[in-house]
Amino acid sequence: KSIGKFDGTDDFEVFQMQLELVARLGDWNENDTLCHLMASLSGEAAKVLLCLKDHISYDEAIDRLRRRFVVQLDPDQARRVLYHLEQRQGETIEELALRAERLAATIAPWKTPKNREEILVLPAFIDALGDDEISFELRKIDALDLNTALRRARHLQCLKEMQRTRQRADSIPDETD
Repeated sequence: KSIGKFDGTDDFEVFQMQLELVARLGDWNENDTLCHLMASLSGEAAKVLLCLKDHISYDEAIDRLRRRFVVQLDPDQARRVLYHLEQRQGETIEELALRAERLAATIAPWKTPKNREEILVLPAFIDALGDDEISFELRKIDALDLNTALRRARHLQCLKEMQRTRQRADSIPDETD
């Protein structure tokens, strides 16, 4: 059992979760987990631990990496970011939803995920979509949850892409005429 490399460009929290899952499955002790962590680091991530003393604990290594690669927002900052959330160029709707969920967890960690989704995530996600037509369609649906919104948005994206493809095909002159 092994995990991939972490070079500082991917999501550290996902990497850490995968490392700890493999460690549990492999019944690794803290030292084994630390060794696998160190062996999995490359690039900027490996440089973060270069300056540490020889005898470092797993928790110290994780703390150092988290401080370097995990952006920590206080609840007020997260609320402002969530309020002004916009879909990034090339960002999938799934990635957008995940960003909204993470921000909401920072704003209101005491709320259940379902309550955060209803109150914070879903409205921010719909407002942030880069396609006004899809946002409008999602607002029309009653009793919408995030998974339903994601499925419906994907479906609408596919329909729009099919229409664009059909229009391009229709604009090509027919050589048989």
